[in-house]
Amino acid sequence: MFFILGFIVIAILAIYVNVLIYLFAVLAILVIVSLIGLLGMIFGEYLPYILIGILVILFIRWIFRAR
Repeated sequence: MFFILGFIVIAILAIYVNVLIYLFAVLAILVIVSLIGLLGMIFGEYLPYILIGILVILFIRWIFRAR
């Protein structure tokens, strides 16, 4: 429920601020992190942190390359 409200609010704000791509990229990261957290509860404790770290590094490199 909170995710849906967050999507709506951030989408409306992004239309006004005109940084839609960055906000949706951040939302995608949040969704991926939450999914990895669910997988981590099933598969183990330390795997999700490693995957989140790799994803964050790749995302930061992608943002700097996109500029």
